[in-house]
Amino acid sequence: MNVRWLYRVLADPERASDALIGKLADGLRRLRKAEELDDVTRRALMEASYGAFLTAIAPRLGVTPTQVWAADPRRGATADKHWLACSHVRQAAIYLAHTMVGIPQRAIARTVGLTEAAVCLACRSVEQRRDDPNFDRLLDQAAHDVTGRWTV
Repeated sequence: MNVRWLYRVLADPERASDALIGKLADGLRRLRKAEELDDVTRRALMEASYGAFLTAIAPRLGVTPTQVWAADPRRGATADKHWLACSHVRQAAIYLAHTMVGIPQRAIARTVGLTEAAVCLACRSVEQRRDDPNFDRLLDQAAHDVTGRWTV
């Protein structure tokens, strides 16, 4: 797996096959051992892991990954139901990238283009929504689809 391949995955996340997800899982295992990776590869793996979680969650919340990428998170259009659904997908992907892969919130903020405070708020928001058993199952299944592990 190389950086160019990871960027192709990010450019068209809807084409993610089972084999592609398997390769990404290998990359995520390497990401956990980040000291072995150069900065460019580490950043690409962080972006790919966030993208993989986003791709796994989006259809479960009724939007496509492309729609989520297109919905500007800085717009804050909470009255727009479509934007809000995209925001929930983004928040869940941030949460899983942090909790399941161990990417620091500061690194996720740089990767996604948000402030550190926004990433922290996203994680808190998802933690609060985990009280809903349906949402908790959705997160659990998405985490398993991408990493092969269940959430805790």
